[in-house]
Amino acid sequence: MIQEVRDGIFLVQGEKEGRFPYSNSFLLRGGTRTILFDAGCGQSVLASLLEEVKVDLLVLSHTHVDHYSSINLLEGVPKVVPALFWETVRSLEAMSRRLIGEEEARQEWLGMVRNLYGDPSFVPDEVYREGQTFSTGKHEVVAISAPGHTKDHFVFFEERSRVIFTFDIDLSSFGPWYANEESDIGDFLSSIRRVRDLSPSGLLSSHREPVFEGWEEELDRYEEKIYERDRKVEEMVQAGMTLDEMVEESVIYGGFPHVPALLRYFEKRMLRLHLERLGLADEVLS
Repeated sequence: MIQEVRDGIFLVQGEKEGRFPYSNSFLLRGGTRTILFDAGCGQSVLASLLEEVKVDLLVLSHTHVDHYSSINLLEGVPKVVPALFWETVRSLEAMSRRLIGEEEARQEWLGMVRNLYGDPSFVPDEVYREGQTFSTGKHEVVAISAPGHTKDHFVFFEERSRVIFTFDIDLSSFGPWYANEESDIGDFLSSIRRVRDLSPSGLLSSHREPVFEGWEEELDRYEEKIYERDRKVEEMVQAGMTLDEMVEESVIYGGFPHVPALLRYFEKRMLRLHLERLGLADEVLS
């Protein structure tokens, strides 16, 4: 589950190949210290890693729980999080109120998180901001703000190898995810362009395998999912559907097989963002 993808840069593949409710972590080794990025790879994976590697610093890409769910295993390791919303990692209740705008969905989110992870809340040691660098002595990465998924989402550019850790610009087949209260489609598109403009040698994301060859086409395909959803929303508006009827079509999630109130909330939130983006919100919501 630990793969060296470039000299001293390791993919720590999460359980279920990094698919939710897990996520991949990334490790930088060499020089004077070892840095782990994200801690949602699962208890068994992280425990195995820690038997072989001493981690000197944990850096979170953003504060979604699936990216720090195994943080209990890193007791004594300094933890650094984005400066925005840093306090919400201290309380699941605070996190739920930040991310979920409807009470039934919020309670379902809390129940899901506690069932999956217990309570991974923690107190961070430091915060970071745009442009901050982290060094092992061999590698240096720079934090680049990449909002849209969340407001506090960052990617990291390793200058020596020109690899980008893109985290939840994840190149998954589902496509971009922007269903929290703070999510924004325009910001997500700008963040995708920012990654593309850096001309990296490869992309390491949270929920799939690394992409080196053909990353431009993969990023284009991923971005195209937003425009596909635009077209589907336009078709539903033209058909005279209400927002609730659009939700039940589930053109984004493809159904609500579990935590239905939460998934319907996420579907509705993403549809609303598309309606606003297309200038159709007043027509549907009035």
